[in-house]
Amino acid sequence: MHCPSFRRLLSACRPAIRRGPVALVLVQDGIGVAETAARLAAAGVRCRLALGPASAPAGAWTGSAPFDVHAPGAMAAAANALARAAPGTWILPMWNGERIAWPHGDSRPLPDLLAFLQEERRPVLGGVVLDSYPLAAGWGIDRMGYGMAGDAIHGGLRERIGPPCPAAGRRIDRVLAFRAAPGLGFDAQMRLNDPALDRRHGDWHRSPTGALVSPRVWAWLEAQPDHDSRTLPRGWSGSAELDGTARQLWDLGFIEPGQWV
Repeated sequence: MHCPSFRRLLSACRPAIRRGPVALVLVQDGIGVAETAARLAAAGVRCRLALGPASAPAGAWTGSAPFDVHAPGAMAAAANALARAAPGTWILPMWNGERIAWPHGDSRPLPDLLAFLQEERRPVLGGVVLDSYPLAAGWGIDRMGYGMAGDAIHGGLRERIGPPCPAAGRRIDRVLAFRAAPGLGFDAQMRLNDPALDRRHGDWHRSPTGALVSPRVWAWLEAQPDHDSRTLPRGWSGSAELDGTARQLWDLGFIEPGQWV
């Protein structure tokens, strides 16, 4: 279903949105569009919305609509609008090409984890965004080179490469999914307006955490007119080739189960 506006899409998909969970995917280019929908469906995400394309995108999307995905704060604006329209629904904001991973994700669907978090009165799934980039035989991530300043985690391509990347000290910890509630929303940097929820763990125990494997920084670099990809370090000693499993990211320490055993 392709609608002429985001507002019309929210109205047309209201029953599916209220059942949730809902993946809200902003599509910037053609990278992994159909694959993103397929991975979300396999994860058990029943409602998958794509924003950005002028026409219906490829893949198993519940619905789509045009949207200015390149506007400053586009992701926050879209996620907040969806949250206002669907209180109580779990929402996963992401970009095309990104893949979410969670503890036991190779054997348990994502809605099971979200239901556990809800029972624990933790209406967010915190985690980190991991930059992915091409290696000789597939895609890789940095398995080292991350640091903490207080509760903030830094690392990834922007910090490792520096120029020509902007925002070299990028913060990579982020809320990956949240349960919509009145007054709860993101700012333009995708930080939640409730400090108690805008972190990976709750106050009284270590919560389950996830990871969002993202090619978006790499795609941005490749799109720069003066960029020469041969100058970028790829297969350095700190690289790990992705095998597509949640177990790999668990073993590398990027996701953890908390009390979800």
